[in-house]
Amino acid sequence: MAVLDGQGAVLYDLGEFDEAEERYKQAIKISDEIGEKDATYFSLAGLAEIQRERGNHRDAMNLLRDSTSLGGQELSSPYYTTRLGKIYLDMGQLELAKEQFHIALGSMRSDKTPHQDQVLAALLQFQTLQKMGDTLNAQVSLQLALRGAAQLGHDQFVVVHSQRMLNELREVYESMPTQQLQDIIRRVENFKTGKALLEAEETSFELPDIHIEVRVLGSDNVRMDGELLPSSVWRSSRARALFYYIVDRGTIRKEEVGLDFWPDFSAGKISSNFHATLWRVRQALGHKDIVIFDEDEGYRLHPAVSQWYDAVEFENYLEQAKAPGLSEAGKTEAIRQALALYKGDYLSDVFMEWADTRRDELQNLYLQALISLAHLEQKNDRFSEARKLFEMVLAIDPYRDKVHMALMSCLVQSGAPSAAKVHFQAYKEMLRKELNAEPLAELQDYFDALSV
Repeated sequence: MAVLDGQGAVLYDLGEFDEAEERYKQAIKISDEIGEKDATYFSLAGLAEIQRERGNHRDAMNLLRDSTSLGGQELSSPYYTTRLGKIYLDMGQLELAKEQFHIALGSMRSDKTPHQDQVLAALLQFQTLQKMGDTLNAQVSLQLALRGAAQLGHDQFVVVHSQRMLNELREVYESMPTQQLQDIIRRVENFKTGKALLEAEETSFELPDIHIEVRVLGSDNVRMDGELLPSSVWRSSRARALFYYIVDRGTIRKEEVGLDFWPDFSAGKISSNFHATLWRVRQALGHKDIVIFDEDEGYRLHPAVSQWYDAVEFENYLEQAKAPGLSEAGKTEAIRQALALYKGDYLSDVFMEWADTRRDELQNLYLQALISLAHLEQKNDRFSEARKLFEMVLAIDPYRDKVHMALMSCLVQSGAPSAAKVHFQAYKEMLRKELNAEPLAELQDYFDALSV
């Protein structure tokens, strides 16, 4: 459903209304079939926009109300009032449009990041006021929209909606010549419609130096030049997942993405989905050339993009700990640095086989790092620290017999053999109850020796 919704939104932005409508209807059909009717609100909103574009204003209003209800929004929310204002604006009902945009902007505060709908309401209010001849207040609304877009950190939606007000923007630029407005006007002038854009693989290679900081261990977030990207920029879960897929693998090919993201789709559908999703990634990151296509290698981030990626840093520290000739203190410090980066599982909310495999791989490295550090602590008679590390391993993977033996050994060395025996008995009981199994013979022998 998310894929179809994402495709519909992309095709709508590119002016392909018939195909966008088809995608939205397919998403609604699937939602109805699986009994998740409340998930169709995004598709209904998209259909409302298409009916508005076609001049079917009554149908657009009905679809908008249904979408608002299913999405749990109020009729006074920016979600509803901004979209209703757009319908009134298309109808030529300028006073009604102005009233709706005013409601949408009512809760907009200068000390908080606005909602995208509020930024759009400010932009559309600018257009409405310009049509009404109120140029002074129109300029104030435009300034509000530009400020809100800057706070959001993304503005492609502003470019898309500015196509119908290009002349008005040029006029205002004469008295308000800001770099931000100039950039938006330039991008509107260069904006092209048509789904063929989704298939484009040309790269201009003109990109400013950008630094991206990516975190995926525990909680995921992306910072570009220090600024946190809001989760809303992805607009689809697949676009977000594809970005992390590219970062993790370095270079990707469409064919391998198809197998990992859409294994049951035909080649044609894979190509369409891939390019739509890649388009979303580029839009989210704010640069069409940030992911480039190299005919020999595939798709990758532009060379001008420098990266800091916690998963790779984690692996690098663990490799450093294995370096020949490294002192015990150096090894200990490298492992500690790696463990400090691992704040949780890799992309725990991405449910695809490639993500599951990578998640297991990184978790196993983490567990092995805990065990290695625990043995170092035990070797240096820091039994309390070693015990905590062994227990951390067992909290994640409770069926590692050798770790149970190491923990028991640590307890014995610290002068608590009775605690070691209690631990073994609890583990043995758990195995019998949950797996109908017995501990490793070596572990049983160790317990028997303690009981002599």
